[in-house]
Amino acid sequence: PSAVFAKEQPARSEVQAKAGGSATLSCEVAQAGTEVTWYKDGKKLSASSRVHVEAQGCSRRLVVQQAGRADAGEYSCEAGGQKVFFSLEFAEREPEPPTLQKPGRREPLVVREHEDIFLTATLATPSVAAVTWLKDGVEIRRSKRHEMASLGVTHTLKIRGAQTLDSAVYSCRVGTEGQDFPVQVEGQRDWAAPRAPCVQGEGAGAGVGGALPWEVLWAATLCGARVGLTAPVLCAEVASGGLLVQRH
Repeated sequence: PSAVFAKEQPARSEVQAKAGGSATLSCEVAQAGTEVTWYKDGKKLSASSRVHVEAQGCSRRLVVQQAGRADAGEYSCEAGGQKVFFSLEFAEREPEPPTLQKPGRREPLVVREHEDIFLTATLATPSVAAVTWLKDGVEIRRSKRHEMASLGVTHTLKIRGAQTLDSAVYSCRVGTEGQDFPVQVEGQRDWAAPRAPCVQGEGAGAGVGGALPWEVLWAATLCGARVGLTAPVLCAEVASGGLLVQRH
């Protein structure tokens, strides 16, 4: 019998397509008037909203629109008892670039000096891409004070023992996307209470059983120490290492 398909037409072809796109299988017949039938895994295919059979000159095409992995398989084009085969496979879909969730305007995170700073960025999509943390645009390197961790879509930065110099805008970056974290470190307040006059009053040095309503204020030093009191006080030394004070 005479050849139905063109001589240059290979007997088997491998076709790769992307999921969600169109997959096209095409072959050439020897005569323009040749009618062909298409099969998938041995079953005859009929035209539908997704499957189109096209003929133009000696070219025969099968087009599968919005193709998915379910369309992968062994196809054949048959005419006059002769066949050509196609193996349709789908390439792994390229992951979309990761993007960071963009919350509204952030208020500065206020941290006291010597406390730890914790910052958390959440990725909109999981990604194996490296996440970079920056301080005022300068990349932060791991150190004893700077710890970075990732768990799933959550990425954290921990800064141990905050200092006032750590006040800055911190950023988490993935490609061109990012999240910013304004951080303000407040210094420790220095309480400067007025020095209390040291007096020897009734009950001083003898416990709290005297006539005056003494209160015990334990301090690192004795009379005249700077303590966190704003009202004038009378104080008396106590042998145990504290102060007896009477508030005015």
